[in-house]
Amino acid sequence: MHCGAWLPTTREAGQPYSIRWTLADNTTVELGAEGVIAVGFALLAHTDGIHQRSRQIYAQIQAAQTAEEVAGISWTQEPAEIETAA
Repeated sequence: MHCGAWLPTTREAGQPYSIRWTLADNTTVELGAEGVIAVGFALLAHTDGIHQRSRQIYAQIQAAQTAEEVAGISWTQEPAEIETAA
């Protein structure tokens, strides 16, 4: 069972919970229940940012009139840069 399914139950029951988590620099830390929940929220925020950016790109592709305009659309280009370039 994935930790997301049973973590709230263990917290409510007052049972200790921890996992070893590998960081970007390949070091590891011990995360308790609150840390695991924080990672989940950070992941949600990151995923939402990607989704929002993909919606912007989709709108730009739909609005493009030529193949050159489509080719000029960049995943890494910030929306403000795109508006300035247009």
